[in-house]
Amino acid sequence: MILVALAAAGWTSLPTPFAARTAMAALPPASHFFPDAATARLADAAGRGDAAAVRQLAAAGADPNAGGTEGMTPLLFAIASNSKAGAKALLEAGADPNRRARDGESALTMVASGTDADWLRLLLAFGGDPNARNAIGEPVLVNAGLRRNADAVRILLDSGADIEATDESGSTVTLVLARMNQFHVVAYLLGRNADALHRSPVSDDAAADYIFHAVLDPSSPLADWQQRCRQYLQSRGIAAPPPR
Repeated sequence: MILVALAAAGWTSLPTPFAARTAMAALPPASHFFPDAATARLADAAGRGDAAAVRQLAAAGADPNAGGTEGMTPLLFAIASNSKAGAKALLEAGADPNRRARDGESALTMVASGTDADWLRLLLAFGGDPNARNAIGEPVLVNAGLRRNADAVRILLDSGADIEATDESGSTVTLVLARMNQFHVVAYLLGRNADALHRSPVSDDAAADYIFHAVLDPSSPLADWQQRCRQYLQSRGIAAPPPR
């Protein structure tokens, strides 16, 4: 399974893969995942960041979208090797950032759950879908919100992500962040016309509930951002909903 391979490479898999990278030396060689010699050489070159070799091997017929064991692809191998140069060369050769592994994840959904914004920018620049959903059906935007990754939220929105996309519980990224009192990011989302009144049909809550009623330490910077969010909504005629 792809998560097993990536965990061996040092990427954590809790709560979703590619959240962080440690123990680079634990990644098995490309030949472990790719029985086909040409594909193994391509993945190895990408993992080493040898862009010239990637181009040469791809031109000779090595498939940048070839699947290996455990759901691995050359692009995923480059990501697990933290090789942006190799990944870029693969993308230039036609690697698909949206190709799904057997576990339902793609390179795009995996890097979107991580902390390195440059990976996300790279895959989006080569056709990564900002509205992709991960293996459990979460839009990558909502997943970025759950991880409190404000950079990823902004990058995805700038790339065309639907600000009102919902997960399986009907929660938007604005609601997710409001639940966690991340009002500095909520303020940013409101400035991008996010709907603070959208109510989850499962949990029956809306971002406005938290904007008006969440109790924060008054000395916290987030309390100041919460007040700004309140003022923003009030300036648009939105009154405080009843406490729930």
